[in-house]
Amino acid sequence: MKERVVTIDNIHEHELVADGYFERLKLTGEQTVGHYLSNLSEEQQHHANMLAHDLYNPDKPLASTVAIIPVAAHQEAANIVPAMAEFAKQTNSEPFSVVLYPNAPFSADERETAKTHEAILEAQALFPHLDLRSTVLDRFDEITIGELRGNIWNAVTLLAHHEGAFASGGNVIALNTDIDLARLNHNFVGNIQRHVQPMLKSGEASTGSYWARVKHAYDPKLPNASRVAFLRDFALYQMNPQKGYEAGMVTTLTHYTNSGGFKPQTTHETFILSNPAHGIIPRTILETSPRRYAQRLAVRPDLQAIWDKDFTDTDECRTSALVDITERRAETSIDNSLDFIMAHFYDNTLKQMLVKANKRDIVFEDDAANALIDEYVPLMERQKKLAINVINRVFGFHEITNGLQANSDTRTILQNYLYSKTLAREAEKIFIEIKPAKQ
Repeated sequence: MKERVVTIDNIHEHELVADGYFERLKLTGEQTVGHYLSNLSEEQQHHANMLAHDLYNPDKPLASTVAIIPVAAHQEAANIVPAMAEFAKQTNSEPFSVVLYPNAPFSADERETAKTHEAILEAQALFPHLDLRSTVLDRFDEITIGELRGNIWNAVTLLAHHEGAFASGGNVIALNTDIDLARLNHNFVGNIQRHVQPMLKSGEASTGSYWARVKHAYDPKLPNASRVAFLRDFALYQMNPQKGYEAGMVTTLTHYTNSGGFKPQTTHETFILSNPAHGIIPRTILETSPRRYAQRLAVRPDLQAIWDKDFTDTDECRTSALVDITERRAETSIDNSLDFIMAHFYDNTLKQMLVKANKRDIVFEDDAANALIDEYVPLMERQKKLAINVINRVFGFHEITNGLQANSDTRTILQNYLYSKTLAREAEKIFIEIKPAKQ
């Protein structure tokens, strides 16, 4: 029998095709987007086609940067002009477009949807330099935010493809955001463009997403809810300093189509688009309304319930009748959520410890494990002290933080974490060892 002897010097002598052959097999961005659009259901294609028709301007192609915003037309009229003013004040940016997608249930009050239509026209008149486009009101029986976002993103993708945006390696930067944004810094769009465009040229931005720095605005009408939202934001960025809220996700339309689009979810609909995450874009600030904190904490005093499957197309947080929670309610909410909050502050430190434990193959209760725990106690204590300082300075809830200081044993937390994770690792090893070999 012939035997092949391959070395680094003669490897190509034993191969059928040259390396460039495989490169030529890859779909171009234009082909990738076309493949996605062609595989939409017939209903999705017709829907995207109609919405794209609404957005089409024969005298001005869609810009290569687009902010895409669904609008609950029966509830959000008052937010349209203020939000568009934030985009209109942008400086030092290349051209960009803003797309609004007014939608409402069939049962919605037509007087409210008419107000939204009037607000869009008002914004277009007030900010003539802003490339502000809107679809006709879209009505439905029942729908999720994932489906809503998918409807309008598909339409924007179709329009961009039709206008040749993906030809010759082109792409479109897309910002996923909401109509209740309260503030953008003046260079928000320009800083996104300056950060992502070099990545587009290198090919890196064809996969994954970026994040703008998103936080909840301080609303003087909702001071207590605003402070709780601030604590939640602070804790979130302690846990993941390079990933933000969905209202600030930045991606490309080729990545959107490569990922298969939005999923029909009521929350966390952008999750499938967020990997890999390329981090937060420097010098971007987007502030969003804390209204949901006021509405949710009034009926469910814990932070875990802020976002859940009860978030609907007629959510009460969008109404104008919101009142602030009391200071006592804020205190109860933080007390009820203390483990949840502290998990955010501790998360990075615990994960760093686990990485070292795995690299060193440390087993719980040996000398190496105790030494590793000793190494991480000061880091955990520092995070606990940070949490205590933030809660005290923002709220003055010393009873809560005194209890945290007295009852939170950092060493025990580290021991329990290391035990649970290394136990799982050892159990997995045992499973692999006893698993019968394939016949």
